[in-house]
Amino acid sequence: MFFGLICHLVHVTSAVVARYRLSKIALPLSGGPKFLKLHAAACFERLPSAESGVRNDDCVIVDSDQPPYILLDFLPLDPTNPSTLGTLLSGARVPGEFRSKARAWPTTGLAIGSSRMVNVDLDDVVANLNATYDARLKLVGNNCHDFVDRVFDSCPET
Repeated sequence: MFFGLICHLVHVTSAVVARYRLSKIALPLSGGPKFLKLHAAACFERLPSAESGVRNDDCVIVDSDQPPYILLDFLPLDPTNPSTLGTLLSGARVPGEFRSKARAWPTTGLAIGSSRMVNVDLDDVVANLNATYDARLKLVGNNCHDFVDRVFDSCPET
């Protein structure tokens, strides 16, 4: 069973297919020390489209309507509660939540592995993950890294 009412993604404001550089980044755990980057997120960096007349893929669109970086991640509903940690360490599942964060500048996370160029409608990606991904987080087999892998699987390289 999915936790449809508990699990929700913040609405991403993209309305059309756009070009992004998709990367997996490591971040500190919620409430954890900043140097211990064990949490994973998918980072979509919006790139100029061919129609915009800008040919340099290293140039980021800076649009006042939409920040150029969108982070998608998955974490426990109550990540700093000691009982959440105890439940996870015992091998059991806890209710999780998907998050979407728009940022004007990239996060201080560390890139993990390679990135890929994708042409996607983020609304479709978010809707698909919200409808199909199991929102019961488990340390082994359904964690933030597994979630990011699923994001990559749903966004084929172009």
